[in-house]
Amino acid sequence: MAERIAEKIRVMSVSKPSERALRRKNSLAGDYVAMRTAYGKLHHWPLDATGVDIDAYDHDPSTFYFLALESSLLTKRHLNAGLRLTQISNFDDSLSLSMWGHAVDKQRVTKELVRHKQDVVMLKNAAKNGNLWDLTRLVTAMSVETERTARTKRVTYVALLLMLGAAMKHTGPDAVWIFTTNRETKRFLDRLGIQYALLAQGRIGYSDAGESYFGWTSAPAAYDQIKNVPSIIADLIERGYMRGATPHSGADSVS
Repeated sequence: MAERIAEKIRVMSVSKPSERALRRKNSLAGDYVAMRTAYGKLHHWPLDATGVDIDAYDHDPSTFYFLALESSLLTKRHLNAGLRLTQISNFDDSLSLSMWGHAVDKQRVTKELVRHKQDVVMLKNAAKNGNLWDLTRLVTAMSVETERTARTKRVTYVALLLMLGAAMKHTGPDAVWIFTTNRETKRFLDRLGIQYALLAQGRIGYSDAGESYFGWTSAPAAYDQIKNVPSIIADLIERGYMRGATPHSGADSVS
């Protein structure tokens, strides 16, 4: 079943989207931003003045969107999932870290970062060497739908694995990813068996339903770890890695 689904999913990489593409329906970038915005409204994300989830990373030339699209004989390609990776040169300027700047649990988080000083130093050095990537806006279409069928869950799971494999290939053999994520995504990473280090956890906003988590992982180490454990997860991530992502101009690309 998963193999048949995987044949219908293609991972695209989009970079340097124009402002028009970001806000345009039926463009790859625009569809991804719309999906993010819908999810952000559900989870009280800070949006821009027009009520859309667009921030500085979307205009950063080192940002890449990885988008998993399912093709159908009856419809155009459907965006199943997306994530954003931004190569950063300064750890302290990362979005994943800045989310904690005004957090409800800021004092607790600050203490935890001090306790993980060696990790922070390593991450700062990785940024200086061009190996640090900030993983943000991992969102699925299923997460904003009111009904989740068994098929939708299967397709989303396959799309996520193919997308992660392609992203791991793109960032290279020395890449380190940082992220701030919620409980649901953390559970997903745990199910995959991806090893990561948590630097801090706590509530960011008063309206948060649960805690958020700030961590990092070595993307190539995670890939090697997964592919050496035979399973459908390993098969799909390796398939995504071997295929890679198809580059697409972000200017006004249509889906």
